[in-house]
Amino acid sequence: TVPARAASAVPLRPAGGSAYGDQVIIKKNAAMSAGLRCVGVIGPNNAPVHITTFGETENDANAYLHVLHCALDEVELRSAGGGGGASASSSTDQGNGNQTPPGNPGATSGHQTSSSQIQKDPFLGMVFPTEQAKVFAYKTNTRAVFLLVYDDSFVQQESDIKQVFAKIHDAYAEAMSNPFAAPNSRIDSAKFCAEMRGLCTD
Repeated sequence: TVPARAASAVPLRPAGGSAYGDQVIIKKNAAMSAGLRCVGVIGPNNAPVHITTFGETENDANAYLHVLHCALDEVELRSAGGGGGASASSSTDQGNGNQTPPGNPGATSGHQTSSSQIQKDPFLGMVFPTEQAKVFAYKTNTRAVFLLVYDDSFVQQESDIKQVFAKIHDAYAEAMSNPFAAPNSRIDSAKFCAEMRGLCTD
């Protein structure tokens, strides 16, 4: 009898995909974090509760403190003025000049939408540019603010920035679910710190 042939050691490709799918994921993560230099988490009382820095300023929490404070001032100005990511701006009906609340084409200024009905986008976009950096902001409904500082020499896609903010929001929500956590206390749990460090892969 002829002995059975040994099975091939060549790894199988994922169904309907490529053998290099893991490389695609790595490249995607690298694109999301390209140029990321600092992550700032600001508590509801406007005090920093966590700062992670990357690159040349790694482990120096004070390196971007001034930039974070300036960006936070802009976030507060936008929040006070109803600007930023709020979808509260109304459009004008060119036919009769009446104000039409967003999302309700048939309504006019006689039917005002209450502030509780206005949906706000937590992503505020770029709030503070400098010669060396760009700061993007995200404000939760619990008044916590997340700030991302990117090197100005890198070009970021808005979708990638939003994904980074989504990861921070998930990690923050999990950290705050701890019964011993306080919204305005420093976040220094090993898991949260590791997740923040994992945001940058470049």
